Amino acid sequence: MHLNIIPEKKTNRRFMVFVETYVGDDRKQHSRTVERIGYVDEFEGKYADPVAHFREEAKRRNKE
Repeated sequence: MHLNIIPEKKTNRRFMVFVETYVGDDRKQHSRTVERIGYVDEFEGKYADPVAHFREEAKRRNKE
């Protein structure tokens, strides 16, 4: 699982999601959204660096 940041051109905001990469039946890599987190600017008041915080959260979830 890793953090994916999706930029939105119209609003100039960045959306964060947890994404999982897996190998499908066709032996190709695919990805699926595990959890939608929200916009980076919504978490700036709560965390000093929201992107770094959620990257660490993704690493922690991988260990489990």
